[in-house]
Amino acid sequence: MKDITFVFIVLLVLSIGIENEGPLKLIEARTCEETLYEFSCW
Repeated sequence: MKDITFVFIVLLVLSIGIENEGPLKLIEARTCEETLYEFSCW
């Protein structure tokens, strides 16, 4: 379970660092919807 979380965090960091409109941005947006729904997203 920790490995999955680690990989997910790495992908999220890469998506922020690259500033790409590819699949990683979709992952970031989905994370924002699921985990930060109560708060405003970046």
